[in-house]
Amino acid sequence: SLMPRKLSLTRTDFAKTRTFKRVTGSFLSVSYGVIPGRTTSGAAVVVSKKVAKSAVVRNRIKRTLRPLLTVFIRGGPSVIVTVRKNLPSRELLADLTATLSKIPTL
Repeated sequence: SLMPRKLSLTRTDFAKTRTFKRVTGSFLSVSYGVIPGRTTSGAAVVVSKKVAKSAVVRNRIKRTLRPLLTVFIRGGPSVIVTVRKNLPSRELLADLTATLSKIPTL
């Protein structure tokens, strides 16, 4: 399912994530926290060109992980997932699930 527009983080939101805490998985890390001035929690997936040269591949990774975040951020903190290695979808999903579970519930 597509992530609703209002759940994605804007450039302005990103600027306010300096205070975020981070948990790391094997192939990705998750920053989480509350963005001042935002009424709802948001989510973002970051995949650098270092991880995957092709935009098509980077977008596919983001599309794979996003639905999981949509469910996770309901009533929780905002999250930014930074993918560090291009792996098969199920491995990234498994790693993301494991890493999100390390986030203490507020």
